[in-house]
Amino acid sequence: MQNMLDEGVANVDKKIEERNIALAQEDALHKDEPVKQEEDDGHIETVEEVKAKMKALSENMENNLAAVDSRA
Repeated sequence: MQNMLDEGVANVDKKIEERNIALAQEDALHKDEPVKQEEDDGHIETVEEVKAKMKALSENMENNLAAVDSRA
């Protein structure tokens, strides 16, 4: 039983190592590409603006949930 557990752990460790190698190789292929970033307009949002955005998003979500509920 312990041998099976040890083999399983070894297999998982091997898969993790293979994945790490694959990710490193993929990163190496794209190292010269610039990182995509959101364009900054220089505007710093106020707390009120963030609250207004969150309220609008919450209302939209509530409306969508109500629409789904009315279909059921």
